Amino acid sequence: MVKDVRVGHFIVDILSGMNVNEASSLHFPSKTDKDDATATDIESLLNEAEQRGYLRGRNEQIEVKMRELDQWQHSPSSRQPVIETTILNHPRRSVWEN
Repeated sequence: MVKDVRVGHFIVDILSGMNVNEASSLHFPSKTDKDDATATDIESLLNEAEQRGYLRGRNEQIEVKMRELDQWQHSPSSRQPVIETTILNHPRRSVWEN
């Protein structure tokens, strides 16, 4: 069974927001074009699609991590009360005070 990698590129372009007509003309040129895609062209297109998919997945993972609470951020319910030190509770009188 022969797999046509152009279909994968076509789907990736549509999912990334490209117009259907543009994507189809880009990946499925009409029969009047005499230039057929060579093996190196197909390989480079495949590598490009894999790279775009990798970057999209990585960006989605980053977005999920950014939505989670950071280790330095605390939810309001987990706030600890401020403990005052005893040194500041009873200040000494100054010699200038009456």
